[in-house]
Amino acid sequence: MLKHKIQRVKRLLSQLSPRSNGGFTIVEVLIALAIISVVLVGISTAMSASLRLNSVQTQRTRAQDITRDVISRYLKNVDFATINPFDGDVNPASVYPPNAPHQVLLYNYNASPPGAGLTSASLTGLGDDLARLPKARLVVNMTPIKKDGTTYFETKFNAVVRITWGEGNNHFVETPTVLSFGDLSRAVREDFQQPAVPTAAPSVSPSSSPSGAASPSSSPSSSASASLPACLPGGSPCSGNNACKTECCSGGGTNSGGWKCDGAAATPTPPPSATPTPACEPPGTVVTNANQCCSGNAPNDKGTKTCT
Repeated sequence: MLKHKIQRVKRLLSQLSPRSNGGFTIVEVLIALAIISVVLVGISTAMSASLRLNSVQTQRTRAQDITRDVISRYLKNVDFATINPFDGDVNPASVYPPNAPHQVLLYNYNASPPGAGLTSASLTGLGDDLARLPKARLVVNMTPIKKDGTTYFETKFNAVVRITWGEGNNHFVETPTVLSFGDLSRAVREDFQQPAVPTAAPSVSPSSSPSGAASPSSSPSSSASASLPACLPGGSPCSGNNACKTECCSGGGTNSGGWKCDGAAATPTPPPSATPTPACEPPGTVVTNANQCCSGNAPNDKGTKTCT
């Protein structure tokens, strides 16, 4: 009898429990909320890390573009004698230790103004890009290239463009290059890629003077000398060891109480007598119009017309 009553009470309690009405206990709800909270925290952490990584990558790409601009627009576009900081006459290995490179500061966020070095290097356009990097600093480290145990090369040296940014300069990009005496400047490269079409010499009419002599002001030698690159003859003063290599016709100079170009002093030669220019141009002559050729034919080859 007692057992029967206990079973009846249990049936009544089961009918009154929330489970019988399709609900959840408070413990089940708390467990579900805890699981959802853990998932949401993981998702938000992943999204935050992704956004932070994307921002750092954008800054790194901008920094790489800046270093490449410094190399192409400044380091490779300046005369070697001007940008070379090393004196080739005093170059024992102890003078330029690898841990103390020559440094050129181009931008420093806490300087006033921060881009003073950019102005002197004609790179003012990079100031806006550098300002987008927090606490940015841009330098060029230059070190000579060792030739042997005691000397370094005089005609080339290493340069590393380094940019740092962020708290404690914890982000950086370095782009190395080699600067040499044989580098072409930007102006020379443009002339090489797009050569100017030479103009044809004016023809001399048959009614000109029989002697065919031209006045000194219009002699061929004066026009030819104007088109040749200027250089200093032997014995002329030059600006120093590296500069003499570019200024002197001989390609070098000697320091004997002052730098002077190697070689004997040039002896001026009398200008050759002018010869009458034919009324039409022979084959092989560069012209601007095919009508100037005796054959009347001048095919166009890469922007240059040559008589055939």
